Amino acid sequence: MARNNIVDLSSLPPLPADIAEDLKDAFDDKEQGGCIGLIHFKNILHNFGFHSKSKTDMDNELNDKHDIKLSERTSFTFDEVKKVITYRLMKGKGMDEEAEECFRLIDVRERTYVTAQDLKTTLSANLDVQVTEEDIAEFMEIAGADNGQLYLPNFKKLYL
Repeated sequence: MARNNIVDLSSLPPLPADIAEDLKDAFDDKEQGGCIGLIHFKNILHNFGFHSKSKTDMDNELNDKHDIKLSERTSFTFDEVKKVITYRLMKGKGMDEEAEECFRLIDVRERTYVTAQDLKTTLSANLDVQVTEEDIAEFMEIAGADNGQLYLPNFKKLYL
């Protein structure tokens, strides 16, 4: 019996190219004939916002929307993973949630805005690459900072 609430990959908008490429890289040279195992699948889900869901909510979404029962599976195809991630980011509130979470990581003082110094401190602590003052200034300009303060709505526009 067909389930009406199962998501069809062809009905979803395309993933942003950088995300699609990252997913494709996850499947290069895998041991299971082009599939990934359960642990790798869960890691990908974690990286795309499922870490904020309870196990029950995650299981329900995977089962209800994608007909995936984690308790019955050991491997996953690229198309299955792409469908789950595409649905999460493009149809659900995944991009909004990701932007809000990223903003909260930068706004450690919970002021509802971030400054260039906040951004530099966070990036320097979490990246292996040296971030320059010019990089920060360019980011703040692109993001639409107002008087040196970047607010969440402008930050979210970077995710569109």
